Amino acid sequence: TKLLASTLMFGVAMELTIEGAIPSELERDSRVLVLLAACQASAISALGNSILLAFVLTRRMAHFMVERAERNARTRRRLLRHAQQLARLIGEWAAL
Repeated sequence: TKLLASTLMFGVAMELTIEGAIPSELERDSRVLVLLAACQASAISALGNSILLAFVLTRRMAHFMVERAERNARTRRRLLRHAQQLARLIGEWAAL
């Protein structure tokens, strides 16, 4: 959501800059130009932060999935050992 909002903010600011859709009476007002520059700067900053946070999230999810796979492998090994022990016990009981 943050990535979409910052993309939209950046797009509007760039469209105003490229198309020059600012009315001529507002172009003389430096506050409008400063506000436009601030919108562009915050949009670029938000985009950068969103990409950085997406990388961090991807890395954390990768670590989580590796840990989960290791935990599942340990559980499967433990279950197989128990199944082998149970099969041995059943074999011993059947021999009696």
